[in-house]
Amino acid sequence: MTMSLTDVSLFDNLSWFERLYRKFTLNFISQLKHGDITLVEGNQRIRLGDEQAELKVVITVLDPAFYQKMVVAGSVGAGEAYILGWWRCDDLTALVRIFALNLTALDKLDSAISRLGRPLLKLLNWRNRNTKTQARKNIAAHYDLGNDMYRLFLDDSMMYSSAVYPDENADLVQAQQYKLKLICDRLQLKAHDHLLEIGTGWGAMAIYAAQNYGCKVTTTTISKQQYDYATARINALGLQDRVTILL
Repeated sequence: MTMSLTDVSLFDNLSWFERLYRKFTLNFISQLKHGDITLVEGNQRIRLGDEQAELKVVITVLDPAFYQKMVVAGSVGAGEAYILGWWRCDDLTALVRIFALNLTALDKLDSAISRLGRPLLKLLNWRNRNTKTQARKNIAAHYDLGNDMYRLFLDDSMMYSSAVYPDENADLVQAQQYKLKLICDRLQLKAHDHLLEIGTGWGAMAIYAAQNYGCKVTTTTISKQQYDYATARINALGLQDRVTILL
């Protein structure tokens, strides 16, 4: 939805619940330290947080539904509201830095919301419980979103788990390879070993172990897209005799 910044009608006629959601959100933002936040509603500007802070951002609320989303779903809700176009920010990087400096406050917010929504969360978890059939659906909903999307933020090895940086000058590629070396060294892998990996990902661990330690690897996944990608990489590297990937 679009709204002129001079149109304040959306904010003039809030329901009782909407006003309550707004009050809660403004109160939360006002408690944030290390950040100077200006909130814009139509032609009204509200300054919150620490006015002396170095980090300064302007958040423009385009739909009051943002406040309900914030209260009902916390920091996750704020992200969803941004995707829906209910608010925007002149400097998202600075805003993320402010949130990072206020993790304790964010954790308290999410914890309070979690307690309020616990009955609903239990119901959702029950519906998505990991039966054999549901597990495949859960994996498909996450890892089968498309390899092209994951390439946008992963390194060439397509490693998805956290990297381990050997020093402050290392880049992501070096950190991911260093992590794989740490794992293999701690396992004390030798050429006569047979490594079983539960969760192939895009094949980086299996390939690294086979190439650098000469061992056999059996790796398994229930993601069709990851299986196809890893199989193609293994075949291209000529590692079919050492790596077996199971779908």
